[in-house]
Amino acid sequence: MILLGLNVARRQSGVPASGFTITLGILALVLGGLELAGAILHLPFELPVFAILLIVLGASMLVRELSHGNNG
Repeated sequence: MILLGLNVARRQSGVPASGFTITLGILALVLGGLELAGAILHLPFELPVFAILLIVLGASMLVRELSHGNNG
């Protein structure tokens, strides 16, 4: 929440938000949510949270590169 709040404050003060810290903040929220869901639901298996986060991070980087195209 701190990283996301930082970007809200940056945006309100006229400074562009950082995509990197937004991504880290969202990933941290997802990690916390998955950990909490596993504890509350008493799943008979353990969620591979770190692997899920790596997949999400890689997919977001890939989508960002593909959406911007090859400008170089």
